[in-house]
Amino acid sequence: MHPKPSNFNYNLEALRGFAAIMVVFNHIIYHHQYFNTGFFPNGLLGIDTAAHFCVLIFFVLSGFVIGTSQKNRLTVQTVPTYLKKRFVRLYPIYFITICFTLLIAVNHYSITTITSNFTFTQNILSKPIFECNPIWSLNYEILYYLLFIPISYFNINPIAVFFGSVLLAILNFYFHFTPLISSYFFGFSFWMTGLIMAKYLKNAEPVKFARLIACFLFIWPLQNLLEYQGYINRILLHTIHKTFNYPVSTFDNYFKLMIPIDNLIYLLYCVPFVSLFSGKTLKHRNFILITLLLFPLALILKDMHSQLRYVQLFCYLIGLMLYFFEFKPIDKISKSIIKRFTTLGSISYGLYIIHFPLFYIFVNFNVSTPELYILKLFIYLLTIFCISYLVEIKLQPVFRRLLMRSPKIAKTEVLPYELIITAPETIKNINL
Repeated sequence: MHPKPSNFNYNLEALRGFAAIMVVFNHIIYHHQYFNTGFFPNGLLGIDTAAHFCVLIFFVLSGFVIGTSQKNRLTVQTVPTYLKKRFVRLYPIYFITICFTLLIAVNHYSITTITSNFTFTQNILSKPIFECNPIWSLNYEILYYLLFIPISYFNINPIAVFFGSVLLAILNFYFHFTPLISSYFFGFSFWMTGLIMAKYLKNAEPVKFARLIACFLFIWPLQNLLEYQGYINRILLHTIHKTFNYPVSTFDNYFKLMIPIDNLIYLLYCVPFVSLFSGKTLKHRNFILITLLLFPLALILKDMHSQLRYVQLFCYLIGLMLYFFEFKPIDKISKSIIKRFTTLGSISYGLYIIHFPLFYIFVNFNVSTPELYILKLFIYLLTIFCISYLVEIKLQPVFRRLLMRSPKIAKTEVLPYELIITAPETIKNINL
């Protein structure tokens, strides 16, 4: 068995897998008309996953793994290699997905739209292809990879960049009202948070697996509870007597409004969660986490008039027990669960960009009963898992061998969206 890279982190891979499956289920629920026309089990609405919050977690993880893998400053000689690694990791699977999406697309697109989506310039030059709309975030990722070059090359303090990003986002919004630019910079603050954590936080002792499962239980209701509270705008209203409200969302401007200022509240939660999964020391983490959980708990207790609130309260109470009390049998079970999510993490990039286009294949096979819907859902999930496994585990290594001259670089690279391509047959041997 080949030795694992020293900077590989299986727990982070599990968090990535959890975030990816949250996005998939969110789209199944809220775009159900593209998955199964005319019938949808209302009980599934209770899942209400934190998809957008999980995309923001992706940004933090991306900054973290780039900061982990690129410890040395970029130079004129190393920048081309850095760019080539990013290209080889993202583009081949992306290219295949866009081609497939255009084949099954129900809408017609101009040459400009098609070209911009093939070149990662969606959001800027056109809207993302709707049948593959999760790719809006890939445009952000590419921009952040490019911005990292001068940050690393000139050795700019990432903390200064973080505050500069937030400030530029606010100033742009305040003076010019250009939502896309502000969204880019607010998103970049998440990416820079990951970079800061990789650079300044020290390694800690391995965390108990039950605590990681507790974080899953904390994460999934957060967006439902915090999304419409407007905490940041409330603070602004009481300090500068002005709120930064985005314009009304329409189909034409929807992807320019993806990360408003109120999303910064999620940044507070990303830090303790990602630090825990990454095995980094964060002073007073338990106190910080308890303080942050008071907000969603208070919102749950304030509104106990729906079944969803009881489910959310149950999850938080179980999560708190798992986090603060040690149960060795539970920790053993939690370890097994984390392994499964690690497997999902190894194919998370494929899951993220492939699952939405496949809706338009499965919508041709409509069902009208709960039993058949469950069967259809099972077949759909199995299909996206298999296709993601094929492109990530089987095809991606081929792309690396063909496009990377140095096989060693390709094998040891710590990559965004998945730290390493790890086949399930090797994951079962992981000594977590």
